[in-house]
Amino acid sequence: MQIAYRLTIFYVVDTIVLIKRLIEGTYMQVSIRELKAHLSRYLAQAQKGQLLDITSHRKVVARIVGVPSTESVGVTRLLAGGSAHWLGGKPVGAAIHLSPVGRSISEMILEDRE
Repeated sequence: MQIAYRLTIFYVVDTIVLIKRLIEGTYMQVSIRELKAHLSRYLAQAQKGQLLDITSHRKVVARIVGVPSTESVGVTRLLAGGSAHWLGGKPVGAAIHLSPVGRSISEMILEDRE
């Protein structure tokens, strides 16, 4: 019952996203034949954010969704604005020091196994 409920919610959300993309003009259906003929063009559109449903005999059989670029716009903007700086090295990380209090986890696991 719970799985069916989750799937129903997934389909409702997916339908809402498709309707939104139809209104925005970022959704397109393409036949397999058309996709094969102009693959590089459709892949470029998907990379720009276009959602492509691939159809066979007017039935959707696959969906192509572009992968966002790996460059983080937010970090680039912070660096350009002077709010953050980077010296080119690896991040140092947080200076958190944990002090041992009580028993160690390995001791608890060994005790639990007995």
